[in-house]
Amino acid sequence: MASIRERPRADGGTTYSVVYTLAGRQTSMPWPSRDLAEDFAAMVNRHGAARAMEMLDLPARATPMQRITVGEWLTRHVDQMTGVEDYTPQKYREYITAIKPVLGDIPLAALTSEDIGKWVKGLSEGVTRRKRPRAAKTIANMAGFLSSALNAAVAAGIIDKNPAIGRRMPKRQHDDVSVVDRMLTPDEFDRLLASFPPYWHPFVKFLVASGCRWGEATALTPGDVDVEAGTVRIARAWKRDENGYHLGLPKTRRSQRTINVPRELLADIDADVPWLWPNTRGGPIRYHTFMNTWNAAARRSKLDRRPTPHDLRHTCASWMLNAGVPIPVVSRHMGHESIAVTVDIYGDVDRRTAELAAGVMGEIMARTPLAIES
Repeated sequence: MASIRERPRADGGTTYSVVYTLAGRQTSMPWPSRDLAEDFAAMVNRHGAARAMEMLDLPARATPMQRITVGEWLTRHVDQMTGVEDYTPQKYREYITAIKPVLGDIPLAALTSEDIGKWVKGLSEGVTRRKRPRAAKTIANMAGFLSSALNAAVAAGIIDKNPAIGRRMPKRQHDDVSVVDRMLTPDEFDRLLASFPPYWHPFVKFLVASGCRWGEATALTPGDVDVEAGTVRIARAWKRDENGYHLGLPKTRRSQRTINVPRELLADIDADVPWLWPNTRGGPIRYHTFMNTWNAAARRSKLDRRPTPHDLRHTCASWMLNAGVPIPVVSRHMGHESIAVTVDIYGDVDRRTAELAAGVMGEIMARTPLAIES
């Protein structure tokens, strides 16, 4: 472990020496301030003395941007994102908190595939602050975000290549419950719903019945609804960039769709307001403000694994599949680009269809076999 020793200088100042072991020998490195010394000591303790020295020994020709740390670059990358759903930057910032403890202090130009491998291994083995392994799908999502940010650094000419490319991810195990983030049972949803103020009940019910993405649901107007037919037309979604919110197309081509929802959810809509689901002041619901209400309700519900609004989309798909709704119908309802996307995400959830398939085979095999004449 590295330690810091203070040494007085002849000019009355103080030198802060970081003492550490390198190649079996104790050595030290002086720093002009305690902050710099503490940063270097943390690097030694986190990465080892040899790797910490490599990170400091960037070529003299390295640009200031190449010396920016991974943590700083990821934060900048998310801050500059445009055209994404409102909850996406928040999810990416959660990823950054999982990346920073291992990779956050490494300069971009010094980041290696081995560093990323160490981080992935720690997540899969539970060697993190959470003290439990991350699901393979979650690790893949985090690594995908990291790789995307590094691709942006390559495109900007900051680094020559992306060290995350080709990095193998842990295989998903059969008991990996995080194939999707969270799927509520009907009883769990009832507990969650009862924890909201009554004003929000219709909106929360709609989220789970429609399976809409957040940006789609909050962009709906009364004109998108056919109450008699019980249908809702999904034609736009909220986007957010450096200029604020604006309406655009949904996520994919097939996300523009017309879906059926229970008619009782549409019975009391107000045709004279601009938004189908307005906030308490009459404007569109914004994710970052609604989350105060959501988090309070989630705490009151006392659910073991606290859900997010996006988990209601997963819940919608799982309820449909477990009730025997065919995957192609669920795929169109969810607005997936192709049925392959639905199968990839929810294939393991579709137990009812699998049971029907097994039943068909059982009936065929149980038939009276034909007698074979000798």
